Amino acid sequence: MNRKKSFEITEELKNKIIAAAYKDASWLNRVLVWRLISKNEEAKRIFNLYRTTANEVAKLTEEECPRFVVDSAKEKAGVISTDKPGFLNDFYAIVFTRPVASLAVVLVVISAITFGVIRNKTVEYEFTEAEVIEADKQAQQALAIVGNIFEHTKTTLEEDVLGNKVSRPLNKGLRIINNLFEGENNEIN
Repeated sequence: MNRKKSFEITEELKNKIIAAAYKDASWLNRVLVWRLISKNEEAKRIFNLYRTTANEVAKLTEEECPRFVVDSAKEKAGVISTDKPGFLNDFYAIVFTRPVASLAVVLVVISAITFGVIRNKTVEYEFTEAEVIEADKQAQQALAIVGNIFEHTKTTLEEDVLGNKVSRPLNKGLRIINNLFEGENNEIN
């Protein structure tokens, strides 16, 4: 039969001592640990060891990475900074991070839609045939202008934005990642 010695500290008891040293134990467990360390030198040694570690950990402060390191990494990766204040960032911060503001915005939108539907009355207009023909010409001219603008925007988007602003930084980032992986493969071989 394998009996425990009276001075042997079990794993459960050691965990209670550690919790008490870090001040994470309940009030009752702290009292039990204080009684134990007053009687047992091994328990007192463990408690003091973890107490000094807990005190050193409590003294540690969070250190921030220097800004120039972050900026240098962003520059090498070709990342554009989005820390600029703007309407969309402010709107997002107000609406989505504050539930009361979100509720207020939703109530305003729902009440505006409801009010608009209730107040919507059918209005009958009387136009002459000449006015309809003139309005049709103006609508065709407006649609032609909008079509030209869309065509110009499509060309600008395809050639300038997607070609230069998106694909080049993306290719640069992929090359950096590829070089990192090839560097790992060279170290393994």
